[in-house]
Order: sequence, then structure tokens, then C-alpha cells
Amino acid sequence: MAEEVAQRLENISIMPKKEEDIVINEEELKLKAVTQCIFSLVGRLFTKKHYNMIAFKEAIRSAWDVSHEVGIVDVSDNLYHFRFGLEVLMNRVLVGGPWCFDNHLLLRRWHEEMVASNVVFEIVDLWVQMWGLPFEFLSLEIGNAIGRRIGEVMDVDRRAEEME
Repeated sequence: MAEEVAQRLENISIMPKKEEDIVINEEELKLKAVTQCIFSLVGRLFTKKHYNMIAFKEAIRSAWDVSHEVGIVDVSDNLYHFRFGLEVLMNRVLVGGPWCFDNHLLLRRWHEEMVASNVVFEIVDLWVQMWGLPFEFLSLEIGNAIGRRIGEVMDVDRRAEEME
């Protein structure tokens, strides 16, 4: 009986009788992959400290108020890929932040052909607050002048304008 079972097992094959080629449409796959990444950011924690990935994900989702609407992939050595389902969510994070986690995270937009080894953080958007300015200097013009001395101005707080 044991010999009969052993012989039957030898005759079982999980491979199809005729091997078929697996055809992959590379352009279609690339388009799908790019579409999945189009609303995404790449961030790096500039620290040697390692974080609990679950706690990091929960803290970032909570800070960005995106619940589970963002996928967070640990790419390599404190480099993360944040995939948003909607452009409006990604833009809200880019505009409103916070852009740091434990004072370490920097973000930039994803672009095609980006891989872990070529992600560079040369430019970063910063929100600069100027404390102690005289009241007469709280204007768009002064805000723009100060901003231009630092770098490219994206926006200036408009609360002083709203009071008029």
C-alpha cells in the first residue's frame, strides 16, 4: 500500500502539461506604477536613530490628519515613500505640514525614475516665523522682502492684511 501511494505521488505534477510563456506588457505596467506614485512624496529622517515603524506611521498619519489615506513604505535607511490616494491630500501636507517627525523629517515630491540611491534633498520648503518685529513691519511687503533675503518666497502670512 505504501509503495502504491509513493508511486502515485511521483506521478503528480503541479506544472501544466504545456508550458506557456508569461507575457508582460512593460508599458502598461510602467504606466500603472507611475499612476500609483503620481501623488506621492519621499521623506528622510536625517538621524542615526531608528524608530518604531508602526509608531512612526501612526504619528505621521495623525499629524497629517490622513488616517489610512496614505501608504507609508520604509524604502531604506530612514527613507520613506508616502503614497497618497488623492492629490488634494498630498498638497495639503506639502502646504501645511508638519514636515518633521521628532525634528528630523524632510519631504520632497516624488518624480519618475527616482530610486533610493538618487534621492537628494538640496532644496526644502520652510515656514519662517519672525518674532519681535515692530507692528509697522507686519505687512506683505516686509514679509516678501525678508523672504527674498532667505530664498524663494512661496507665500506670506496674510493675517496683517485681513485686519485692515
